[in-house]
Amino acid sequence: MPGNLVYSIIEDNNNYLWITTSKGLLRLNPETGATHTFTQTNGLLSNQFNYSSAFKDNAGYIYFGSVKGLIRFNPSQLDTQNNVPPVYITNMQINNVDVNITRNGPLTQSILHTNQVTLNHLQSSISFNFAALHFTSPQNVEYAYRLEGAGESWNYIKTNRTVYFTNLSPGTYRFVVKSNDSNGNWPPNEKSIIIKILPPWWLSKWAYAVYTAFLIAIVYLVINFYHNRQKEKQKAQMALFEREKEKETYESKIDFLPKLRMKYEHR
Repeated sequence: MPGNLVYSIIEDNNNYLWITTSKGLLRLNPETGATHTFTQTNGLLSNQFNYSSAFKDNAGYIYFGSVKGLIRFNPSQLDTQNNVPPVYITNMQINNVDVNITRNGPLTQSILHTNQVTLNHLQSSISFNFAALHFTSPQNVEYAYRLEGAGESWNYIKTNRTVYFTNLSPGTYRFVVKSNDSNGNWPPNEKSIIIKILPPWWLSKWAYAVYTAFLIAIVYLVINFYHNRQKEKQKAQMALFEREKEKETYESKIDFLPKLRMKYEHR
């Protein structure tokens, strides 16, 4: 329902209900619940209608009174085909500067044909512009987006066609945008682009490999130093033990000679 206020309801020859509101004209299929909304962008004089101002003649024409005049149409002659507008990502900015196509830059071809961009850690603030090719009423097209890798829920942004992401952490993301159709439904017309933000060199895989090797080397040196200290302690203890044994042997010899002399003297 385009508006919460209903002014009149009338049934056409095909059993569709036509409902005038404060924000447009609604066609309702009572059996399926399917709806189609008509507004000024579809040719109405006004989106606002008058109370109880509806009439259907014998030929099947329906008349509605709006605040800007009388509207007359034949429902069977209206084209209500629901076209799905394609969505395109039209521009990309890094740090509020448009990204140009360069051989060694993030974009090597038009962003219309780009499926992935790779950025360094200093390029983590980005924005995208997008548009749906809806030729009937482009000003009424609404958009929704999500950034997979940072959040899975859809963000509905009305008719805004630009989104900003600031200071994204290193990692892989997928930016997805979609639009609604002329009925306000959300068809499967998603457009996406993969964003890879590289970490700074000190947080890269090579840096972590160096850190790991350095840590292993330190652990090895500490363990080796500990073992060498233990060996030195054992050598010192063995040397001390040998000196103690030599001292005991020497002292025992000194004690034995006087005793032996006294023994011979007594004889």
